[in-house]
Amino acid sequence: MSDEQLLTEFRSRANPRAFERIVALHGPMVLRVCRDVLGDPHAAEDAFQATFLVLARRSDRIRDPSRLGRWLYGVARRVSVRARVQERRRTSRTTAEVPVEVLPMRSAADDPAELEARPILHEEIDRLPSRLRSAIVLCYMEGLTHEAAAKAIGCPLGTLKGRLSKGREVLRSRLRRRGVAVGGLLLMFLLTEEAPAVPVALAESTARRMAAPPDLISWRGVFPLGLSWPVGLLALGVVVLLASGAAASAWVHWRPSPVHRVDKVESQESAAVLPGPAPSCH
Repeated sequence: MSDEQLLTEFRSRANPRAFERIVALHGPMVLRVCRDVLGDPHAAEDAFQATFLVLARRSDRIRDPSRLGRWLYGVARRVSVRARVQERRRTSRTTAEVPVEVLPMRSAADDPAELEARPILHEEIDRLPSRLRSAIVLCYMEGLTHEAAAKAIGCPLGTLKGRLSKGREVLRSRLRRRGVAVGGLLLMFLLTEEAPAVPVALAESTARRMAAPPDLISWRGVFPLGLSWPVGLLALGVVVLLASGAAASAWVHWRPSPVHRVDKVESQESAAVLPGPAPSCH
């Protein structure tokens, strides 16, 4: 089944099999993003579950179901960044000095260049123009062939290849501007690195806990359905961000125009200064 069919099945019928299939299809990409940004495997698994919890709670907000993978990519990155910020704040309360630079939680054995480049790379991918970001995410994060990615985007194969080339060029330029020394080979290695396999226990746990109908998923005390507190807190934070963005958009769309407000004020002032009816002589 396609992403559109799976998402429709989950939305309309609360089909747990559909949600399980979504986790199976997009789980490796989501886990890769969480690990790249966070580094720590346990924190990455919490962010993984929080990402799919956001999907379970906000699947109705995805206007184009064919973009499900790209939507999950953005949510996974935001969830992971939020987790990293929370970890930095927690650490700052227990240590006298905290490094200023934003680095993922990795061991000293990791290559320093990769250590520095991974979270920044995902940040810059998320900042790419939509046409370039879609090509990069589909081909390098989701692992689609060029032909499949071109079909998903709805563009000619040559156009897709051009966008991939342009996207890599922009990423390399932006990374260098941020002081990350990354050559073409390292960039390609980071982009084309195979996504990790999702542990069976993690996939089953995520699907089992998140596959309930969205309106039945409880936020008891922030933490849903017995999930660990980091998962509930991260998911709630991202949902709040999404909701606040939607509210801001709605306010901009529905608020009365300045002209209407001025007209209303002027009419009230005019009514205030107009003389009332003349007193009767009788």
